[in-house]
Amino acid sequence: MKLALIFMLFLAVGCGGDSADGSVQSIAEPQPQLAKYSDENQEQNQTQDIASIEQMLIKTGSITFQVGDVEAKHQEILNSLKDFDAYVITDQNYSQSNRITYSTQIRVPKQNFDGFLDEVLKGAQRIDHKTISVEDITEEFVDVKARLKTKRELEARYLELLKKANTVSEMLEIEKQIGELQSELESYEGRIKYLQSQVQYSTLNLEYYESLSVGNQFGQEIKNGVKNGWNNLIWFFIGLINIWPFVLIIGILIYLFIRYRRRRRNRKIKE
Repeated sequence: MKLALIFMLFLAVGCGGDSADGSVQSIAEPQPQLAKYSDENQEQNQTQDIASIEQMLIKTGSITFQVGDVEAKHQEILNSLKDFDAYVITDQNYSQSNRITYSTQIRVPKQNFDGFLDEVLKGAQRIDHKTISVEDITEEFVDVKARLKTKRELEARYLELLKKANTVSEMLEIEKQIGELQSELESYEGRIKYLQSQVQYSTLNLEYYESLSVGNQFGQEIKNGVKNGWNNLIWFFIGLINIWPFVLIIGILIYLFIRYRRRRRNRKIKE
């Protein structure tokens, strides 16, 4: 039944109301030549669309560089985001024995990519790694749009068939097909929005670091030690708060035990 309904759709518009009773079963199966012609026509239209549409390019950059003051560079990058309509996706930092590193992933409008990159690299002491890649997704974008258009036309035909359905079973079957079709439509629409977003905004992965001298390393170790000690002290008190009933009970037991020992000792002395 499901396969027959799909075949019916190809002649639903052409046949219109030629059937005497207008029932779904009266629509004939499409000829193979018609389906073949439709596929060839769709491929031809898709090729024309690719040739006429503006290229859809996804630009991605990955940069690793050294700076003199990594904290100042990090703040400088954050301050420049607004000027280039960019925003941060991820931002993290970590310290090693000989360096402090920031790893920041940023999304920036494609037209601002080069200008923002030049701004980021100002003051860089050394560029260790730089990669700029471009992915052309024009063909995929046109293909998804063509599939979306075909599915929408198919949905319109299903709705026409639904109006002509004479039995409850026919209506339920067509509504089932429409539901499945709408799920596919949402998937294609979501993919189109995602591709457009990827094209409109480029991604820039930044890793920038400051190398520490021996004196700076010692100072950094002291700083990290103080910070870790303070954090551990805080967690210690938080742990005590979480187990305060047990601490209270243990304290009472210790107090009673000490009191008992003193009384016992005093009795022995008196004896």
